[in-house]
Amino acid sequence: MGRSFLGIYRRPLTIGLYALIAALLLQFIRQKSHKKSIKLSEKKLIIFLMILIFVIYNFIKGKFYLNSYYSNIGETFGLFLLICTASFLANNRMSDLRKYLHILSSSFLLLGIIHSLFLLIEKLGYNTRFWIGEGMMIMPLVFYYFLFHYLFDRQKELKYLIYAFLALLPILLSFEKAIVVPLILSFSLIIIISLYNYLSSKNKDISNIKKTIKRIGALLIVFVFFVSLYYFVFPDDFETYRKIILVSYLKVSPETLDPIGRVDGGRYYIWQTALRLLLEKPIFGYGFGVSILSDLGDYIFPHNILLDILLSFGIVGTLIFVLLIARLIKYMNIFPIHVDYQLENKTILAYLLFIFCFAVIGVIWNKILAIYTLALFLGMLLKIGYLNNNQVLYNKTEI
Repeated sequence: MGRSFLGIYRRPLTIGLYALIAALLLQFIRQKSHKKSIKLSEKKLIIFLMILIFVIYNFIKGKFYLNSYYSNIGETFGLFLLICTASFLANNRMSDLRKYLHILSSSFLLLGIIHSLFLLIEKLGYNTRFWIGEGMMIMPLVFYYFLFHYLFDRQKELKYLIYAFLALLPILLSFEKAIVVPLILSFSLIIIISLYNYLSSKNKDISNIKKTIKRIGALLIVFVFFVSLYYFVFPDDFETYRKIILVSYLKVSPETLDPIGRVDGGRYYIWQTALRLLLEKPIFGYGFGVSILSDLGDYIFPHNILLDILLSFGIVGTLIFVLLIARLIKYMNIFPIHVDYQLENKTILAYLLFIFCFAVIGVIWNKILAIYTLALFLGMLLKIGYLNNNQVLYNKTEI
């Protein structure tokens, strides 16, 4: 296992990080010499070479497999996201936003379909070894991307609805609480925000609302169809899902509905302990990377990003962090997104809500793909705000 001075413990990711730094330095030199930005062909070549280096490295080490937490899927797309971030920030154009989102969503849609097929094959009694690992953290992004295309795209193409359900399928089949709960929370927040925006709008367009309601109705019909089809093929699975919801999600007995075991895996105990520790050093905190002694005797993260930030940086550091977030939100609100990029903007904001909901109930720091995707999206939002403030966002030759 390779180590770098930045603490990255996997060599492919270290190489990718160096490539990110090199790309930014290259753009800095070009800006100083008043040369053009990096061409799209150059970006594609860099991405191809980085993935090729990764594949060769893993073949030499004999680690090219798909069914591990440290799988080549996570590392390869981690490199892709690093290069996307560098190349996107390295020019004054917006067209790459759509290209990168489409490539990322389409790639993981394909992986999600393959993942779902292998899960269904397993249910038929065959042993398979395909698992997308950290890629499950990207499936909500794929779901939102195609769902918003179906709901808000002028072309009204039914294929986007099918793609959205295909992206949702591996999430439902795997039924991981760490993915399902944040997805439900973020989806609920999106509905609340949408209703608030509509009710607070002075010019309410009834025709658009009717169109959206019709599309949501079609969405529900397709959902019921898929659920009915699944129940027809795998009738015993519904009892399994019922027990998972009661035992894993609600922590109650399937027979008596009485509380069982440790409530929510001990999170409440961890959060209570974190609050007591916070009272001991409330001003500046304990420093980054605080771990808490759980009721099982091991040290774990608080499993809540809000408590994690408070324990790490105290009230002072948290206020600075909140000011930074407020600045980002101001950027997100003050610049008018061009109509051609409304769908991409909704997708970015929806995934940011998902990541926030995930981070409130879990640990985000070890999710490499999610962190790199988050870095790419925050870079996109900051760049949009910067270009808008400098009045270069809506260059007609670019858009």
